[in-house]
Amino acid sequence: MPPRKSKNTTLRSFKDVAPSSQEAVPPKHLPKRTHFVPIPPPPTLSQAPKKREQSDDRLWTDVYSPKTEHQLSVHKKKINAVRGWLLDAFEGLELKKYRKLLILSGPAGCGKTATLRVLSRELRFRILEWQNSSEDAFGDDNYDSLSGKFVAFMSRASEFTPLPSSLESPQSHLGRQVILLEDLPNLLHGPTLQIFQNAITQHIETSDVPLVIIISDLGSRGEHKDEEGRFSRQTDTINARTVVPPSLAQSPYITQIEFNPIAPTLMRQGLKQLVESHYGDSPDGRPTKETIELIVESSNGDIRNAIISLQFTSTTLADAKKQRKKKSSNLIALITRREHSLALFHLLGKILYNKRSGDPISESLSKKEQDRERELDKSLQPGLPLPLHHFQFQRRTSRVDIEMLYADSPVDTSLLSLYLHQNYHQFCEDVEQCGGVIDALSSIDSMSELVSTDFRCQPQSNT
Repeated sequence: MPPRKSKNTTLRSFKDVAPSSQEAVPPKHLPKRTHFVPIPPPPTLSQAPKKREQSDDRLWTDVYSPKTEHQLSVHKKKINAVRGWLLDAFEGLELKKYRKLLILSGPAGCGKTATLRVLSRELRFRILEWQNSSEDAFGDDNYDSLSGKFVAFMSRASEFTPLPSSLESPQSHLGRQVILLEDLPNLLHGPTLQIFQNAITQHIETSDVPLVIIISDLGSRGEHKDEEGRFSRQTDTINARTVVPPSLAQSPYITQIEFNPIAPTLMRQGLKQLVESHYGDSPDGRPTKETIELIVESSNGDIRNAIISLQFTSTTLADAKKQRKKKSSNLIALITRREHSLALFHLLGKILYNKRSGDPISESLSKKEQDRERELDKSLQPGLPLPLHHFQFQRRTSRVDIEMLYADSPVDTSLLSLYLHQNYHQFCEDVEQCGGVIDALSSIDSMSELVSTDFRCQPQSNT
């Protein structure tokens, strides 16, 4: 047997592991062979974790997603339209048989998906969402194509009710469900589009489960060169007419609700609510009103882009106050500006109502917009003088930036030329002006043919 430790040895071992700086003495009522486990001291104020210093890599769009209608930045008319369609689909007596397919269209970041998820909590229905899988094993003998998986998903969602999860209560959905198609398959592929449309047609004819398709409008921007080298308008864009089967295009079973870009007033209110939820009463890192205004102006109606820009500026430009105000404002606008497309009639208005340097500023504009117009007039430089045979076309510098206008155009040049040809005569005072515009449009068509011919005749390299 090993020799028994003395009392001094046991006490000395206990002193070595004691967390306190004071001399520790074991209680007398415990036996001598009892081993004492040291308890770590409580953390001091310097060691206590700070909530503000914890890094959270999650996006604010996920953390502060709207839960109620009050938190949505969407116009109430659009929310009421979607709510009314869903109520008719669930509880309607006469209109229920016609509420089969709802298409929510509009630009990206206008609140289409958020509106549907908020209404799912309000009306208590479950959302069955299709998501394209990227983990397909092509070497497996039991491999099923993405189109086959989509058809199987539509069949199961139409006939069966999914089992409730452990996180939701029995009264959370009342047995209601809606099929959501947002992550659409590759509809630009002909066979895939045919399978998709057949599945939609079969669902409308055989199932009573409401189907919601969300489409983000991309427009027909850019020019497309065909096999012969000729430039034409792009047709490979996904819109409501592409998704809907041709046999159901004019049927009463399809309803389309088009969302508009978020208005600056509603976006400003939503960003302020998010700032209050994130920062509370703490002034550390809180974005200024000028920063919020810059983000609202540069987001162009995209609330998702505005929230991501707000998070970016709050985390990476926290030291903007140390810089000059004008320099930091330009930096924020440059980083957070979203590429956007002008509406078609807005584009035509910029061309037909061409404002030039020295034109009177509209009184309907706000004071801030009027100051911006004055600063723009001061920054404009006079153009080069025209030759004598074109002296009658000499005029003041335009306020419209042609390069920026072309970059923001939602259509290609050929379609824009057709719209101008249809509307130009309303802005001419006599026949001579109409003749001058016609000559210019004819020259544009001739030069477009020359450019396409030049591209077609150029030898193509192998690289």
